Amino acid sequence: MEEADAINQKYIELKSEAEKKYNDDLESELTSNYGGLDVEINSTESYLYESLAKYIKDKDFMEKILPLFINDFPDYIDKEIEICKYALYIIDNKEQYYKWVELQESIFAFDCTINQIFSFMDKLIEEKERLKNELKNESNKLERLKEKKYSIIELLKGFRKKDKTDIIWIQYGINTDKLRINEIDEMLKESKEECKDLKQQQEVEQQCQQELEKQLDKSFFDFPLNSDMAYYPYINDEYYLKVILNKLVGEEKEYRESLKELEMMKSLIPKKVKIEKEIQHNNNIEYEY
Repeated sequence: MEEADAINQKYIELKSEAEKKYNDDLESELTSNYGGLDVEINSTESYLYESLAKYIKDKDFMEKILPLFINDFPDYIDKEIEICKYALYIIDNKEQYYKWVELQESIFAFDCTINQIFSFMDKLIEEKERLKNELKNESNKLERLKEKKYSIIELLKGFRKKDKTDIIWIQYGINTDKLRINEIDEMLKESKEECKDLKQQQEVEQQCQQELEKQLDKSFFDFPLNSDMAYYPYINDEYYLKVILNKLVGEEKEYRESLKELEMMKSLIPKKVKIEKEIQHNNNIEYEY
């Protein structure tokens, strides 16, 4: 009984330390000068697992304390094993995933270019509408001046001569607007053709990517990525998915060691606890249905 109490007390101490580390992470995020982007927040269970893993060679101790961890965090070890295996699959097939990322970046670049063209076209359409309204007003003004009747006094005062000068300038403005509208129509036509060509090229890239995906069992997008990075398509001029893949490949040794440790930890879970966990899992599935 005393041993059980000691194990339980040790677990409580380790869990309290883990909770403190987690709260410290949250505090660091709040006080960060970079909005928390420079702070990595680890969960309580990950900190607790790290503490427990230090005793992995003490089989007797682990078999007694692990049930407490499994009771609090029943899915942690299995999920971490799944993540490691997912990461190692990507690493083992890195050449294909680098090609996939390259295609994804190309598809993204096409989207950016097409959106820029659409934005440019919107401005052209807005300018065309403005010119059409301006043209209508100037044409009405020109028509009124051409139909204007003058008295002898107005003729003597040179009103008609002045209006003739205005007519020349209004006509010049009308001609200029018509030319610009024609230019805009031509630019819109060219822009539409460019968008069509770009979309066709993008579709080719998408088809290549889809064919590549058929060869891969796991989606790169489904791997737990750093969600903050997704808000920044390029990091130091490098596509963010490539940054993530480079980081993943560079951590191959860590993932292999983590998987080995996790599987060893799982093997130390008493059989009775595993059975209870399996029953609970099945009950949850039945409850969901």
